[in-house]
Order: sequence, then C-alpha cells, then structure tokens
Amino acid sequence: MTDRKNIMHKLLHLVLAIAAFAGLQHSAWAQQAYPNRPIRIIVPYPAGESVDVIARLLALRLAPLLGQQVIVDNRGGGGGVIGAALAAQATPDGYNLLYGNVGSIIIAPNLQAKPPYDALKNFAP
Repeated sequence: MTDRKNIMHKLLHLVLAIAAFAGLQHSAWAQQAYPNRPIRIIVPYPAGESVDVIARLLALRLAPLLGQQVIVDNRGGGGGVIGAALAAQATPDGYNLLYGNVGSIIIAPNLQAKPPYDALKNFAP
C-alpha cells in the first residue's frame, strides 16, 4: 500500500507542476507585442516651442524603430499644467507619454493651491 501511495503522491506533484507551468505559458501567449497601436507623446506646450521641436524629432526617429505611428499632441496652457494633467489622467499603458520639463512637472504645480496632479505619484520614468 505504501508503494501505491508514494506513486500517487509523485503523480499528483507531477500533475500540479504541469498545470502550473501550463498556466505560466498561457499568460505569456496572451500578451501582444508592444506597440500594437499608435503612440501619443503629450507635449504640454504650444507647437513651435523648443520642447515641441525636440518631441517631433524624437517621434520621427521612434516611428520606424517601433514600427508604429508616433503622434505629437500639443496641449499648451497653464505653464504646462494642462498637458501634464492630461498625461496624469491617461491610462498608464505605455501608449501615452509625457514629454515635459521641470516647469510643467515640478514648478507650475507647486505654484497652485490645488494642483491637478502629483508628479511623484502620477508619473513614472
């Protein structure tokens, strides 16, 4: 009886290991390659400013490397707060990027009584 119990115990461990491995493989198959849709770079300043020019040059270089369209979306106003707030509220999926500077991320929100975002909590490198 001990041999049969030992065999069943080993068989159970084997089945559990296979099930766990199959689950890991399935989750990896479910992921799509990044990027699979256009990427948006939010620039919190009007078109034509130096930050915008650099973002457009970056978008031109990134598009062929990533194989996807890279769109520069200018949202100027409020010292960069309007565009940065839009980026803070966007889905954190890697398809909405903020190309700002210290003015829009640190200085402008600290000049307001109730800033619309917290740079340390809402933005990750």
